[in-house]
Amino acid sequence: MTSELLRVWLSQKFRNHFWGFLGAFFVGLICVLPQIFFIISLGSQYHGIHFFATPNEVAYIALMQEIVDGHPLTASAPFYEYKNSFPLLPPTIPLLYVFVSRLLHISLVNTLIVSKFFLPAILFFLVYLFTHQLLSLGAKSDLLTKSTALATGA
Repeated sequence: MTSELLRVWLSQKFRNHFWGFLGAFFVGLICVLPQIFFIISLGSQYHGIHFFATPNEVAYIALMQEIVDGHPLTASAPFYEYKNSFPLLPPTIPLLYVFVSRLLHISLVNTLIVSKFFLPAILFFLVYLFTHQLLSLGAKSDLLTKSTALATGA
């Protein structure tokens, strides 16, 4: 009985926020589309090399590779002396990426590609939900509330 109630509640919430989910999907797709286009345009010549959009991604890949190699508290990827010393700022984000990579059994590069879809989509949906919740308190029209929340999320 409770699983049926949960299913009905979830389907009602999904129907109520359908445009928010659709907007989140499109935002994630827009963010990952350059990488997909790069892979498709190369065809058989693509060998898993990531299309780096920012210089920070190279540093993240290096830190993640050091974590995979057995240095979870690496302070600096280029210098061997700092691989086993306690860092001033622990590499928490690269540790999370490595955890997701090992959990899903995908490469570090593919983890970055997947995160380029999910992280902007989740951020869009959270901003959409926050705005929708704030505007729903004022008992405005539902169409105005949802369109304003979608515009705010975008």
